Amino acid sequence: MHETLIRDAAPADAATIAVLHLASWRSVYRGILPDAYLDGPAEAERLAHWTAVLAEPRAGDLVLLHGQAGFAAVRGRADGLGALLDNLHVDPTRRGGRIGTVLLAEVARRLVAGGQTALHLWVLDGNDRAVAFYRRHGAVVEGNRPGVMFGMQVHSTLLVFRDLEALAQAGR
Repeated sequence: MHETLIRDAAPADAATIAVLHLASWRSVYRGILPDAYLDGPAEAERLAHWTAVLAEPRAGDLVLLHGQAGFAAVRGRADGLGALLDNLHVDPTRRGGRIGTVLLAEVARRLVAGGQTALHLWVLDGNDRAVAFYRRHGAVVEGNRPGVMFGMQVHSTLLVFRDLEALAQAGR
């Protein structure tokens, strides 16, 4: 079963997570983020980011790794939107194999166990496949905003899961 392959990430997993993150971005964000960024500084930046995140985790944060195939990262929050699903990425060659679904369900199970009642995320506009994936699992679109990501102008869609109990069952 997929769930047995999911574990808490450790500092030694930073390179694996950075590679997965960058592969996912390169397959999804071509045309959304500049190629010069994706093919250049993004690699070192992702490795530095995940090295720092895993070396000094913050209270309420969660990073889960599914073998070499995918990962999810959550920032705990106490606002009305619940925890923030900061990242959920699957190796592009493994998409469609339920890895994202079981990661998302495990995130929900962990959040419910910790007393959380909601989860939200921001998806860059143009990533229609991700929006459809989250909506299939019960997320509701609740907004859109402009912003800056790595010095680049972007627009993002806010998605919110308000029934974490149901989401926790998605991976079964």
